[in-house]
Amino acid sequence: ILSFKGCVRISNACLLLIPAAGSVTRDLEVLNLAGCRRVTDGGLIPVLSHCTALKNLNLHGCLCVGAATLMHLAKETSPNTSPASGLEFLDLGGCIRVTNASLMQLAQQCRSLQSLSLYSCTNATDLAVMSFAMGCRSLTSLNLSGCCHISDECIIQLANAPLSPLRSINLFACIAITDTALMSLASSVKLSEVNISGCLEITDVAVMDLATKCGSYLTSISLAGCFFLTDIAITTIASCSSHSLRRMDLGG
Repeated sequence: ILSFKGCVRISNACLLLIPAAGSVTRDLEVLNLAGCRRVTDGGLIPVLSHCTALKNLNLHGCLCVGAATLMHLAKETSPNTSPASGLEFLDLGGCIRVTNASLMQLAQQCRSLQSLSLYSCTNATDLAVMSFAMGCRSLTSLNLSGCCHISDECIIQLANAPLSPLRSINLFACIAITDTALMSLASSVKLSEVNISGCLEITDVAVMDLATKCGSYLTSISLAGCFFLTDIAITTIASCSSHSLRRMDLGG
């Protein structure tokens, strides 16, 4: 494990010293650079070139990391093998420079991925998300919060994709999402954690449907800012999830 989490002054100059450590990078499974906003593709790619056992990569808040890093991760080093092949956890939250094309390319190589965060990756579209849905058959957690281009059609296709392990989805501030998308998820996926805060079009109909179909699995639900919801939706959740629910956020 190598963590520089919150080291906001760390730059490429520091990272470029890491490959010289040899076995440290070769055996590295967890690399956490969350909040290292001065790190760029130029400093990260040489490190990743030596990380052949990487399973967990956290780039949350790395504002200067972009498409080049993702393309490097997706590049095959041998048939059906790339630096991304073994990744199980990937956090690209706030990496505003990644492109839709680079996300789609990466998705083809992340066959072992279990958790993905695209929080505030504002360039991500339906096509990128669907690429991960089709390529990552082990995905259990998906964070799309702040991805303002995600539509109902994307979530409907996601629900119909071979993603049976999916248990957690975060759609915070995905303002184009409506009841149709949520009801499609509820019909196809056994969700335990749902965040639809800030999804302004969601109504009682979809939340009641979710509670009815996923109630026995639901442990956490966030509904803050869903202004069309009334008492009937909340009481239905409480009734259907009385034995499983541990957290409900209704904050304004």
